[in-house]
Amino acid sequence: MNNRPEEDYDPRTILGCLGKAGIADALLGASKMFAGEAAPEYVIIVGVDSFLDAASIEHLLTQGRIRCSTNPDGFIPGEAAAAIALTTRQAGEHALWIEGVGTAHEPASPFDEATPLRATGLTRALRNALQSANWNADDLLFHASAIGGEQWYFKEAALAMDRVMTRKVPHFPHRIVAQSVGEIGAAFGPLILSWIGAEMTPDDLGARGLLHLANDNGQRAALAIHHR
Repeated sequence: MNNRPEEDYDPRTILGCLGKAGIADALLGASKMFAGEAAPEYVIIVGVDSFLDAASIEHLLTQGRIRCSTNPDGFIPGEAAAAIALTTRQAGEHALWIEGVGTAHEPASPFDEATPLRATGLTRALRNALQSANWNADDLLFHASAIGGEQWYFKEAALAMDRVMTRKVPHFPHRIVAQSVGEIGAAFGPLILSWIGAEMTPDDLGARGLLHLANDNGQRAALAIHHR
C-alpha cells in the first residue's frame, strides 16, 4: 500500500492493489488512523474492481474459470465499486461492529496440484480473527464468504470451518454474496460488510458471525463481526 498525498486527498489516503483479502489491510490501516494523533471521525474504505475487459475474459477462458454451459465449475465475471464508512463513535442505534481481523497465507492453490489442500491458511486466519475479538467458536451464529463459485474454494471453506467450530449446530448458514453480484474482486470487502450487516437480525442471520475472503495468490482475510 502506498500513501498518496495528492492535492485533492487527505495526506493519510492510502491506495492498495490487494484484491479481496485486502479488506483486512484496509481495516488494520483504519485502526491505526483512529488510534493515532488527530484521529479522524470517519474513515472511508472503497473497493473497485472489474473482470469485464477483453484481456481478463480471454485469460479466464484460457484457464477454464468462467462458468458456462460446458464448465459448471467456474464463476461469473463482474465489476463493481463499493464503499463503507467506519467510525469509533458509539452508535445511537444498532450498528455493525468489526470485533476482530485475522490474516494468513494459504500454501495450497487451485492452480498447483503439488500441494494438497488442507485449508491451513484459512483456518489460521479464522482463528486469528476469533482471538482478536476474544471470542470462541461457540459465539458464532453464521458464516459468510466472497467465494465466486469454484468448488476448490468451497472445499477450502468447509475444511476450515470444520476445524474452527468446536461443536455441531443444527442451523449454521453460509451466505455467499457472489450469488447475486458475480465475481467482483476487491469490491467484495466493503460490499460484504454492508450486505451481511443489513441481514444481521435476530430473525435472520443472528448477531455474531465470521466473514472470510480469499485471493488467488494465497492471501486470506477473516473478520469477526457483531451487530449490537
